[in-house]
Amino acid sequence: MGFGFLTILLLSAVCMFIAQELKPTREYKPKDNIIVVYKFPRTEDENVLDKVKEIGAKLNISNPLDDILKAYRSLVPKAEKPIVIYFMSKQAKERWLDIYEKRQNETSFKKGWHLVDGLQNGTDILEEETKTWGKEWKYYKVWTNENGTVLYKKTESGDTFKVNDIEHLHDLIMNKSQAEIVYAKGERPISDFIGRGRHFYRRRHGFGQRRVGTPKRKRRW
Repeated sequence: MGFGFLTILLLSAVCMFIAQELKPTREYKPKDNIIVVYKFPRTEDENVLDKVKEIGAKLNISNPLDDILKAYRSLVPKAEKPIVIYFMSKQAKERWLDIYEKRQNETSFKKGWHLVDGLQNGTDILEEETKTWGKEWKYYKVWTNENGTVLYKKTESGDTFKVNDIEHLHDLIMNKSQAEIVYAKGERPISDFIGRGRHFYRRRHGFGQRRVGTPKRKRRW
């Protein structure tokens, strides 16, 4: 009886340890473990994980999906539509990159696609792609401020929003309104207040207005 209890206790401890290991920690940064695959053939109604498995097979990696946390086909940039792959660990990502680099020298390894370590967060690229997206939605303005932050406004007097990086822009393109980040609150245009002083108030609430059919009062001098 005691042996069975100890066995259950030991198994519970092991399971708790494994669960803790799988939980994200403060030191674990998923964006540090990303590979972007450019120009990999796209098919209609594709399964992105199947594409990742195909990429792994071309690199002679066995059970490639064991290394993968998640993957998606990005909508940015439009001309490329790369596959963004998140790895379970930095070691797994580096192993893929090492194998890719070694296969580059093989004459039998012919491909029209290539791997890049990490997301391209260059301000110029991000601003250009944000402008393309904003133009489609007829947004008022897209620009980069003095701090290198890409911003956009939907209307002249509306809020100013910021775009963090290419992945953030992807979420915005997917029409995820919860991804919007307000950089500065909009201000009501001054035209809203012009003519809305005392005379506007009197007209709106009926003060100082003469009723129809009543004579004007004569001024006393």
